[in-house]
Amino acid sequence: MVAQTDIAKIAFHFDMKRKSSHPPVLLLGSRAGGLFRSQALADAVQRFFTHTRPQTAQEDYFRVAYSFFEQAGYGQSASPHLLKHFLQDVQVAELELNLVALIKQGLFRLIISTNMDSLLEEALTQAGLRNIFEFEVLVPKNGPDFDPDPPGRDVYCQMVKAFGNLSDLSVAEIIKDRRYLDEHLPWKNWLERTLRGEVLAVGLDVDWDQEIMRAFSPSSNLLWFIHDRDVQDEQVVRAAFQGREVRYLVGAEGACGAFFRELCQRLVPSLPPAAPRETLINRIAEQLEIEKAFASLSEQDMFQKTPVLTFYGIGGIGKTALVQYVARRCEHEQMRYIHVEVQNIESLARSIE
Repeated sequence: MVAQTDIAKIAFHFDMKRKSSHPPVLLLGSRAGGLFRSQALADAVQRFFTHTRPQTAQEDYFRVAYSFFEQAGYGQSASPHLLKHFLQDVQVAELELNLVALIKQGLFRLIISTNMDSLLEEALTQAGLRNIFEFEVLVPKNGPDFDPDPPGRDVYCQMVKAFGNLSDLSVAEIIKDRRYLDEHLPWKNWLERTLRGEVLAVGLDVDWDQEIMRAFSPSSNLLWFIHDRDVQDEQVVRAAFQGREVRYLVGAEGACGAFFRELCQRLVPSLPPAAPRETLINRIAEQLEIEKAFASLSEQDMFQKTPVLTFYGIGGIGKTALVQYVARRCEHEQMRYIHVEVQNIESLARSIE
């Protein structure tokens, strides 16, 4: 059954899922990636197809580009250098920053992306998260097995790049035909099994992402389908919806950037004013620990893991500024906290008493 929904219902549902430590799988489609907003790609399409499509809209550029790549036979022989050329003008934008904020709030632990750019990884790094330690990037290979372990407790998210990764030149496909998944059976089996769970699908394109949409199968779990166009009548979409309970958000709110912006505004608390900038210089490691502490409070076993943050060192290095930052954050999020200032062992004993 397919039913329309709205952003308020989506935000409420995912907030409950986060609190129960059962976040959905996030499936990021091509319309959420760098190629979709590449001006270099749009310019190339307009330059070569201007005789048939003058003043083409951004979405039409994308569809025409797909047709060109398909006719030119860009499959496993795709050149990473060609893709890098089209992505050279695309920078980390609001979409990635909002998505990182949601990831840090525990909204998404497993992300499957059909995009080969590294924009989300760059945004995670800019936010102070370290690859391997705080987030993981996996690229399925054509081998005997693909069954990664779930992300560890200290890992904010695990990202599976479905069709390759430009950053290490492991590009698998630009155009994926019907044989792709059948030729990568371990990956296909894992993907089909994973997509039977609850899924939030954002920005899936009926052309570029049709092969991954074929991996959906009947399931009792919800499929949240977010799109800026009504594509329910597309054959590949109808097949993906078959046997699923679907919640569909369409229109301006379903555009990738607008969707993550609104979700972020509803689910990510505004940070309290930071301490003066000069007192927070070279405090990236400390701020990361603070974020981890707040993230742990949303876990189901939070009672046993109430964090203790200790700032110590010689005078004048910014300890007080960090403590004040934590205090303001707690007050903003209506969390109780205990602040103990210790000069020596005797003062610690008096504080405890």
